[in-house]
Amino acid sequence: YHRGIAQRKQARITGVAWLDDFCCLMSPGLYEEFALPAMKQAMDALAPTDDHWRFQHSDSDMAHLLPLLAQLRFDGVNFGPKLTVREIRDAMPRAEIHGQIPPFMLRNEPMEHVERKVAEDFLEVGGDGGLVVTTAGSIAAGTSLERIRGLMQIVETRCRYDGREPT
Repeated sequence: YHRGIAQRKQARITGVAWLDDFCCLMSPGLYEEFALPAMKQAMDALAPTDDHWRFQHSDSDMAHLLPLLAQLRFDGVNFGPKLTVREIRDAMPRAEIHGQIPPFMLRNEPMEHVERKVAEDFLEVGGDGGLVVTTAGSIAAGTSLERIRGLMQIVETRCRYDGREPT
C-alpha cells in the first residue's frame, strides 16, 4: 500500500512512524511472538537502511517491552511518561527521545515542577543532542496556552548545550 501510494505520487519513502498506544497491553512473550515480527517486517520494508527514519510512538508504559523494541533500531521514540529518559537511552542509545514531560504535570502542577522535570531530563541525556523536550504523547485536554508557552520558555532558558556540559 505505502509503496503504491509513493509510486503514484512520485514520492520517495524516507522512513516509517509506528503510532501504537495499545502494544503495552501485550506481555513480552506475546509481543515477541506476534507484534515484533510484523513491526520488523514493516520497518525493514519501509525503512531498510540507516538513511531511513524509524519512529515508534506509544503513550503507554513501555518498560517491559524496551528490550524487544530496541531490536528495531529506532531513530526516534515517544513513550509514556512513566519511563525515564535514562531508561530509554540505556535501551536505545541512538534513538532521539521525544518526551518525557507528563501531560498532566504540564496541565495541573506548578510550573516549578515542570521546570525541574525539564532540567533533570536535559541534564540526564540532553547533552548528547538526542532529546526533544515535549510532553510524553500528547497535550492533555484543558492545558492552557499560557502553560504551553511556559514550557517553551523553560526549554528556551534551561536547555542549552555549549559543547561542554548541558546547563
